[in-house]
Amino acid sequence: FQKGYNAAARVITTMDEMLDKLINGTGVVGR
Repeated sequence: FQKGYNAAARVITTMDEMLDKLINGTGVVGR
């Protein structure tokens, strides 16, 4: 259970970082 939780947390963190870069990148291009 612990390993599964850590893996899920890592995936969520990675997705969050990717979304952040996407939003920031498109935001800069949009301007």
